[in-house]
Amino acid sequence: LAYDDATGRLYAATNNGLKYSDDNGANWATAKDEEGVVLDMNAFDVQVNSAGAVLACVDNLCYLSQDGNADSFVLRADSVSLPAENISRIEFAFAPSDPSIAYASVVNNLGNVYNIYRSDDSGYNWRVILPGTNFVPVFAGQGVYDNAITVFPENPDKILLGGFILYQGEK
Repeated sequence: LAYDDATGRLYAATNNGLKYSDDNGANWATAKDEEGVVLDMNAFDVQVNSAGAVLACVDNLCYLSQDGNADSFVLRADSVSLPAENISRIEFAFAPSDPSIAYASVVNNLGNVYNIYRSDDSGYNWRVILPGTNFVPVFAGQGVYDNAITVFPENPDKILLGGFILYQGEK
């Protein structure tokens, strides 16, 4: 679940898609991409930053709505953003102290780290900050289940990454 304080919109990542409610959960609709395709596939995560941008993992892909419009999500899984193949889960975190900074913990099909990414423009462009490697066994093959990432409240460059083992990283 994620809540947008500015608009009062509630988001839910469900196994029936990315849902949202504008009336405190009394009624729900399913989000769409910018081409009008309903995002009704399995969704793992949804996060909203303080500026209203929304990141969601739907069908193991990254979707972004920069302005919080639930009917205009943009797929950010391609050769210059987050990966589009061999992914089994993505978890996101926005920096509370800087809404433009986001992180993504991407898990491969074996349940291990694919890469850890950072975005400095609220999830539009991404860069690798921790390449996937067997030498950093964060998830120990359990990344589809044990995958959490968060940003320290006062330091947008410091994260905690948790799975089978907890890691701390700082720029």
